[in-house]
Amino acid sequence: MNTSKNISAETRVASLHLTVAPRRVQRLGRLAWPALGLLSALAGGGCAVDADLDGAAPVVLDEGETGEASLALSPTPEMLSILDEREGWGANATGGKDGSVYVVKNKDDKGDGSLRKGLESSDKRWIVFDDDLNGDIVLSSSISVKSDKTVDARGHSIRIKMDDKKDKDDKDETALKMHGVRNVILINLEFDNDYEDYDANNEGADAINIMNSKDIWIHHCDFTQWPDGGIDIKEYSGDPPEFMGDVEKVSVTWSRFRKIYQAMLWQGDKLSLGHSVCYNEVNARCPKIIGGRAHSYNNYIANWGHKGIQYAQDGGELYSQRNIFESGDVTRVNERKNDGKIRLDNNYSIGSVTFEGGSDSVDSDFVSKSRGNAKVDACSDDRCWANLKNRLLSGDGVHKAAGNSL
Repeated sequence: MNTSKNISAETRVASLHLTVAPRRVQRLGRLAWPALGLLSALAGGGCAVDADLDGAAPVVLDEGETGEASLALSPTPEMLSILDEREGWGANATGGKDGSVYVVKNKDDKGDGSLRKGLESSDKRWIVFDDDLNGDIVLSSSISVKSDKTVDARGHSIRIKMDDKKDKDDKDETALKMHGVRNVILINLEFDNDYEDYDANNEGADAINIMNSKDIWIHHCDFTQWPDGGIDIKEYSGDPPEFMGDVEKVSVTWSRFRKIYQAMLWQGDKLSLGHSVCYNEVNARCPKIIGGRAHSYNNYIANWGHKGIQYAQDGGELYSQRNIFESGDVTRVNERKNDGKIRLDNNYSIGSVTFEGGSDSVDSDFVSKSRGNAKVDACSDDRCWANLKNRLLSGDGVHKAAGNSL
C-alpha cells in the first residue's frame, strides 16, 4: 500500500516530478516552502531531508511498498519561459501551462509512465522526460491527444514512429491525432517513421493529423519518411467529404521536413508556417492551403520536385513573405487551382527560380495581422539572407544544444 502523504493545497509551488527512494531524495526541480518545519513533519517514513541554505528544499514523501513515490506539481518558470518563443497565429496556445508536470519514465507504447498515458489523460499536463531517457517510442496505434497538453522534449532525443512490425502495405496509422482539442504544444520531437516508399504519392498515414481544433503550436520538431505527409490539417474527411469542424490558430515554427513526398496539406484558417525548412527530397506542399488562409514566412525551401511546393486551392489564400527558395532541377514555384490565391512579398531566390503569379489579392486584414503576430526577419541584403539560411539549417534557438538540433 502506498502511504504517500498529501501536500496542503495552500502551498503553491513550481516543480518538476519528484522521486523518493528509501533514505534518499532525488530532486529534479526546486520547491520553495514557507518553513522547513513542514518538511520535518513530512519526513516520518524514513526519508532523508536535505534543505538548501537559501530556503529551498525538496519535498519528502514516504516510499511505500515499492520503495518509490512520486508527486507532480506545477511547471517551473524555467519551463514556462519557452512560451516567450510563441509566434504566428498559434501564439495563444498555452498547452499544459496551468496543469501539473507529468514525467515520461519509459519508452513503452502504453501503461504507467508512458507518453501515451500523459497525452491521453483528460488533465492539463506539461509532459517532460526522465533524465537520460532518449530513443524511439514505437506506437502500436495512434495516440489521441487531449486538450491542454505540452510535450517538452528539450534536452532529449525522442523519436516517434509506428510499429515497424506492421505490414508495410498498411499506411493508415497516424502517430498523433488532435481531433476536437484546444491548447496543444509540441517541442523538440522527431517524427521518423522510416517508411521506405516515402517518395511516392501515397495516401495514408501522417505524422500528425489535426481536425476540429484550435490554438496549437508545433516548435522545433522534425518530420521525415511518412507514407503521406508530415502535418495534415483538415476540416473535411471521407467520401463524400463530411465537415468535421473548424481548425484555426495553428503555428509551426523552427521545424524541419525532409524525405516526405508532400509535407503539409492544410485546410483551415489562421495558420502559420515560420522559420522552418523543407528540403532533402520534399516534393511538394510546403504548404498547400485549401479553402482557408495561411502565412508562410522566413522558411528555407530547396530542391523541390513540383511547382506545387507552394499551393493554394478552392479559394485558399497563401501569404508568402520573405522566404528563401533555392532551386534544383525544378525551378518553377506556385500552383493555384479553383480560385486559389498566392501573394508573394519580398521572397529571396538562390539559383534559377521562376515564380508563377504571386500578385493575387489576399485578404488585407489577414495580411496585416499576420505581419503583426509573426517574428519576421526582414532581410534586405545578401549577407542577411545567407545568415538566415544558416540559422534555419542549424536549428537556431535554445534547443540547438539539446542533441536534437535541425
